[in-house]
Amino acid sequence: MAGAFLKIPGTNPYRLLSHPDKFKACWEALVEESKSPNRDDGVLAYYKQCLDFERLWCVKQDLYFDIIHHLQVRGLDGEQVLFKPSPPQDRFIKRVTEQLQSGQQVRIIYLKPRRVWGSEAACKIIYPFVARHTGRTAFVFAHEDDAVTEIFSKYEFTHRTDHPLLKPEPRASNRYELIFGDIDSQIIAKNANSQRSGRAHGFRPQAAHFSEAGHYNPDTSHELFSGILIAIPAPPVPAVVIIESRGGKPAGWLYEKVRQEIAAPGSTGFELVFDPWPQRP
Repeated sequence: MAGAFLKIPGTNPYRLLSHPDKFKACWEALVEESKSPNRDDGVLAYYKQCLDFERLWCVKQDLYFDIIHHLQVRGLDGEQVLFKPSPPQDRFIKRVTEQLQSGQQVRIIYLKPRRVWGSEAACKIIYPFVARHTGRTAFVFAHEDDAVTEIFSKYEFTHRTDHPLLKPEPRASNRYELIFGDIDSQIIAKNANSQRSGRAHGFRPQAAHFSEAGHYNPDTSHELFSGILIAIPAPPVPAVVIIESRGGKPAGWLYEKVRQEIAAPGSTGFELVFDPWPQRP
């Protein structure tokens, strides 16, 4: 199979980039060739070159392609399956990736109904945004310790099941941190109601994911958001801030920002996104 694939006219690393079927065939041929007792190291080197170009293309050109072709989720039965976004997730992911590719920083407040899995969609955006680049830090927040563990487990699972030729090597991985030593990037999860959560601790984060932000402590939420948001570099440095919540308390930073944005669109620096029930599948 490998030799036949190599003889396809016009096959070269660059031609594979925009053709998922060719990329899949290349990957399958690489796996098959590597298992062969008579494997050809030259063929293996060629396929690896093709796949390295694929990685470079994903990083520099098309985050959406990367998300839907390389990342995994747990299926309904707990099995590992390719991430296939639902219509609400797909709308949200496309909105974010299109803004990034146009050179904009992303700052979104996402008000979601039940069972849209907005946290999963945010994870699938933030993870490759950090893990495909050098020197990027992301903070992930949730409203209580159990929720921090749950949301971080999504990031840990996404990394563990990432495409083997795209996945960065972890220097450390514990309950709340993924540190990629080979690219000097990291994803750090925190309890939003901790006294120290509003400090960037010397990092200049380029990404932040605030999960269920409407349930943060209203008395400390202003310090949290101001401390993290002020640490994010200004444009033109790429950055993603996703604040998502389903319901919440009628007080605090998020409640005030939503009211302000409704009263004066564009005044907060955040895009307000609401995915109402009729738009759900």
